[in-house]
Amino acid sequence: MSMDRGRKTDFFRTVASIRTFLIVYLDAHRVEVWQRDAGWAMRMLGQGEAVDLPELGGTLAVSDIYARVEF
Repeated sequence: MSMDRGRKTDFFRTVASIRTFLIVYLDAHRVEVWQRDAGWAMRMLGQGEAVDLPELGGTLAVSDIYARVEF
């Protein structure tokens, strides 16, 4: 995943219209949240946390992302 993740992350950060993107892990309740303000910042979220999505006017719980996923 790391090579693919790196390429996608680098690409998404060059697209001017993208303000937020998520990298969702397949092996655990883990989500990288990349958000642009003055620059790009990344936060790692886990189970019990939520992603703030101001562009969409709401939040998304990590548990909702993984609601139908079995590990």
